[in-house]
Amino acid sequence: MSAAEVPRALSAYPDDEWLKDVSVLMPIGGRATRAHDVTHGLIPKHLIELDDGRAVLDVVLEGLQSVGFRRFVFCVGVHADQITQHLSKDNWRADDSTSYDFSAEEVPLGVDGAILQAIEAGNLRGQGMIVPGDVFLPWESLAAMNRQHANSGADVTMGVTSMVTERTTDLEKIIAEENTDRLLWCYGRDEPPCESMPGLRKLTSAAATTIAMERYAELCNRFRSDGKPVSFRDDVALSAARSTEYDIQVFDVLGEILDLGTPANIAYGQAHWSDYV
Repeated sequence: MSAAEVPRALSAYPDDEWLKDVSVLMPIGGRATRAHDVTHGLIPKHLIELDDGRAVLDVVLEGLQSVGFRRFVFCVGVHADQITQHLSKDNWRADDSTSYDFSAEEVPLGVDGAILQAIEAGNLRGQGMIVPGDVFLPWESLAAMNRQHANSGADVTMGVTSMVTERTTDLEKIIAEENTDRLLWCYGRDEPPCESMPGLRKLTSAAATTIAMERYAELCNRFRSDGKPVSFRDDVALSAARSTEYDIQVFDVLGEILDLGTPANIAYGQAHWSDYV
């Protein structure tokens, strides 16, 4: 099913049941170097326990299933055995309609490299959503982002947020056109954004991205930098946005994004996870 065909398919489902056919692609195979003081390299940060005894990953998966997502592809690498063993217990699944598969990287591929491998190796088609397994997000907004993506026929819809807290990082580095939500620019992670201009919005990445999987793979293969892991946000998005052949949009999730990548955010999330469910 192409991105253009998805909107016609929505009418075949009551409410948001169509979300069960969106493939949630979850990159959880990194080294988690920022969290080393907590994990000591012994466990994946996704399996860090919260104050109720559950793992971070369990809460993320519960949130996604609560709004209708049912199809998951876990991209594993470092600590793959621990991740697969944890997920294979199946106690995180909302019901029998939840399905999942694993895509394993033999060498570090980076987030988008792992996603690209999963799409190509699994011959995945249709609408997908990239969501990290260590970020708490406004789950209802992710459902809305997928509706918007399907209805617009965009190739990629980057989740962003206009809500900033003391825990927000990489501020205001995604620039979008005010009236169209079209991506115009991505500043480098160490590059300070310039003053805003009329008609433009400065936004912050929300980590989640909805994609037409065939087009996403095409984009990554066309604009990737040789000799380095693929990064859609850093290497592909700007080139794609400048091309008239692709439609790259943004969607404001209008909520706080809690990235449990640093010891400070992990400690906060362990105590306040219930604020995000």
